[in-house]
Amino acid sequence: MRLVSNGVCPMPIRIVPKNYRNLTGLVYNSRTSTMTAFESSLERDFLLLLDFDPEVECFEEQPVKIIYHDDNGRRHTYTPDVLVHYHVDKTSVSVHPPVLCEVKYRDDLRQHWREYKGKFTAARRYAREHGWCFRLMTEREIRTPYLDNVKFLRHYRHINVETAHVHGLLERLRVLRETTPEEL
Repeated sequence: MRLVSNGVCPMPIRIVPKNYRNLTGLVYNSRTSTMTAFESSLERDFLLLLDFDPEVECFEEQPVKIIYHDDNGRRHTYTPDVLVHYHVDKTSVSVHPPVLCEVKYRDDLRQHWREYKGKFTAARRYAREHGWCFRLMTEREIRTPYLDNVKFLRHYRHINVETAHVHGLLERLRVLRETTPEEL
């Protein structure tokens, strides 16, 4: 098992290969100042959400290889997509444990559920043994209006803005109450 220390996530267990059937690529991970690999546009969108979430300390792609056996005793391996570590708030009573995530389209889950069931059962067990949670993430949780906002705002996140402009912008927002970036 690999652990996070000082807010640095280790390298992935497996490198994401080029794939000519699915969208693969890299997205910037501001937590580690590195690029994080994805194997589908849905994974890419999930990584964008994680990178934008202020409660996320860091995340790592394909973090562990889980070995499990099927009902016939055959050995299999499964590598979940992402492990998410959250900031620990020492003043809070509740602690958000790390979450081991698998990103799948709902149609894919329906079509291949028999194949995936053993993997996901093994992942839930593995996560529980490590004090984590296991969660399936689909387009229903990922492809929301919030994602559209993240895609728009992430490019402006690290721009230095003069305080006078911030106050003017906030005052204009207060007057308009509801607006679009174009109108603003």
